[in-house]
Parts: sequence; C-alpha cells; structure tokens
Amino acid sequence: TNYAFENMDGEKAQLDLMQRFSLAAFSNSIVLDGFDGWMGADDVCTWAGIACEDDTQSKITALQFPNDDLVGTLPPEIFLLQDLELIEMFGNQISGKIPDEIYSLPNLQNLDLQRNMISGPISPAIGNAKELLGLYLGRNFLS
Repeated sequence: TNYAFENMDGEKAQLDLMQRFSLAAFSNSIVLDGFDGWMGADDVCTWAGIACEDDTQSKITALQFPNDDLVGTLPPEIFLLQDLELIEMFGNQISGKIPDEIYSLPNLQNLDLQRNMISGPISPAIGNAKELLGLYLGRNFLS
C-alpha cells in the first residue's frame, strides 16, 4: 500500500509530514536494527517504539526504546515532535550531547537517557523544559 496524504485534511497531513521528517532524521542518526516498518507506508503510530495520543490526529507522544541496543546520537530534529511527553531511551549506546532543542519541547514531562554514553555539559537550555517532571541522566559521561 502507498501512504496517501491526499486522504488527510491539511492539518493532519502537515503534522504527519513533520513527524515523518523528524523520525527520518532520528533513524539516520541512530542505528535501529530490527525495527520493521520504520519509514514504511503505515501510520507512524504503528511503528516500533512510537506511542501516540488516542485521537484521530496521530500525535506522537512518546519515543520508547529502553535497552534496545541503539547506537548513535540524538538529532535536533526531535524538536519537531511537538507533542512528545516522554523520551525513554535508557540502557543503550547513545553518545554525543543532548541537543538543546529537546529542552524546548513544550510538553516534555520525562526524559530518561540514563545508562548511555552521553557526554558534555548539561546545557542551560534545560531551563526551557517547563513541563519536565522527571530527568534521568545517571551513568553517562556528563560534566
């Protein structure tokens, strides 16, 4: 099946296109071995590791990849997932720094990146995370 944007209203098509772009950037910067269906024709809410709000808009609210052997860096394009409430990627091999853009996600409540290989300082941009309730960064190489 071909994924058809013409079957969506304009707002939903725009949201879906932005989410797909963000997830494409994510899959290009993180090795996603064994994640069948990624970048395929299906609704993004059916993709492994993706959770969505229960409504007709298919808004991505969570990226959940605990202990999935992810290798790579987090791309700043995650910021395009404006409805994200949870980023759960503990126990992987994510390296590099946490992009400042993540802290500007307006609905982010929990960021769990513990037990990775993230390095560098924690950015002052963390002050932009107004809804953040849980921050789990232990067992990384942060300064």
